[in-house]
Amino acid sequence: MTLLGSRTTHVRADCWITGQLNNPTAGNQYNEIFANIVQFLSGPLCAAMGISLVASNYGRNGATGLGFWDQTTGSAGEGAWAVFRWNSSSYGPFDAMFMVVSGGNVTNNSTVPMNVYGFTTPFTNNSHGLVGVSFAATSTNADPWNGTGTFASGVIGNPVWKTDANGKLCVFPRQNAPGGTTVGGSSTTAAGSYATQRNYMMGLDGNVLNDTVPLRMHIIATPDSFTHLLDPGATTSYIVTHFGPWTPRLGLNTPDVQYFLVGSGMTSPFTNVPPLLWTALANTYGTTAASTGHEGGIAHPNAVSGSRAFGISVAASLPTTTYWNNLMSGSGAYDVLPLYFTMYDGDIGIMGTANEAQYVYGVPTHSVTPQSSSVVIGNSTPLSAKWVFPWAGPPPGSLPLSNRGNDT
Repeated sequence: MTLLGSRTTHVRADCWITGQLNNPTAGNQYNEIFANIVQFLSGPLCAAMGISLVASNYGRNGATGLGFWDQTTGSAGEGAWAVFRWNSSSYGPFDAMFMVVSGGNVTNNSTVPMNVYGFTTPFTNNSHGLVGVSFAATSTNADPWNGTGTFASGVIGNPVWKTDANGKLCVFPRQNAPGGTTVGGSSTTAAGSYATQRNYMMGLDGNVLNDTVPLRMHIIATPDSFTHLLDPGATTSYIVTHFGPWTPRLGLNTPDVQYFLVGSGMTSPFTNVPPLLWTALANTYGTTAASTGHEGGIAHPNAVSGSRAFGISVAASLPTTTYWNNLMSGSGAYDVLPLYFTMYDGDIGIMGTANEAQYVYGVPTHSVTPQSSSVVIGNSTPLSAKWVFPWAGPPPGSLPLSNRGNDT
């Protein structure tokens, strides 16, 4: 772990998912994704940043913990879930709920059928499982978790997330129905009309990598954010999920809740690859709750309106020769641009820029360099846009405290 300052601590886990093919009951690779996240967030590095376990449930079918499927004791079962709280974020505390589902119904010890990618019924045939996540924050820093606080057999509340004393709440992925005037449409429902149960979750695994093992997995945590990457390695597919703060542009009041969630990748159902350049509404996120693509949401400045759909754009078009010359020079002088948020669900305009996330052009492939304090995520096409996330520390594979799961 390398410290760049009091608010720029970044820790990472590098994991190697081994899983087990063609076993819809065990869903072993999904268990490993879940167990790696839980063990990493429960570990000393994240605890030092103020991240703590709020509640959890071991799941069904003989589950005795939140660990790996091939452990003799302490393994998580179907429907296991865990809720963590980022207590020390500069932008206000927030909760994150992770759930693993394999070979059984999504619901566990709750009357609420947790909705991961629209799945609320038992899996059949060759369905191996899902790993879902949802985030929630309030305007008063009150804990939005509405379930019990036990760890072995916690119970999910109904609704899953609750508003604060001011009746305000933001949940990600987007929970509320469209509100206000939308592009090409008209007013549909009142702003702030949250889904009744607030039980939608965004998939971390995409449900398309179910037979791909081994699978590389990387997690980056900061006091203010969470980033998750899955990379099959042998294919061109990848899935990246990021939840973190954003800064409002000049002239915009500081929002009640200052976070956004975005999921992007290069394989279905993540058809929203890194957004088209310099086009404000080229790709939108959070358009449909529990959909199989374009997932995410940005907190509305007034949290009573929850999280809304948004688009991502960069500042301006760059000539091809600009980043091609940077690539050929080998100087590392790549073009890094901010991510601008354009909200168009009810309130239209450029809201601000992402923190902890940028875009880069000219980087020949995905990479991580301690010298630049960053990690680049994207495909191997030299001129394609790629994600850039802050990182300080050694390259993947050399971090001694990383959790590698079942790296056999």
